[in-house]
Amino acid sequence: MEDQPNEVLMRGLLRAYYWMDESLQNGLQKAGYLPRTRTQTMILINISNGVTRAAELARVLGVSRQAIQHSSRSTSWSETTSSPSSRTRTTAVPTGSCSASGAPS
Repeated sequence: MEDQPNEVLMRGLLRAYYWMDESLQNGLQKAGYLPRTRTQTMILINISNGVTRAAELARVLGVSRQAIQHSSRSTSWSETTSSPSSRTRTTAVPTGSCSASGAPS
């Protein structure tokens, strides 16, 4: 049975995603950081790309805002803070430097 072009494309995209995530994980471990979940690395990538609102991160990643807040609390890379312009809006911001253990220094 011959693969359909869409199947080949999707397989290639999935392999590229896994390669990117594994490369990021390896780089973080070499730098002394603790391993993180794929969701946490996707949050990190999106924050570095300028997506900082918790609701927008949730929409992009297909998860709830609560999941974003939980993931941000469980990592020292970012934290969610209330936006000064809106009581209901939260933003994810990168934290300052982190120690090799992954805890804020």
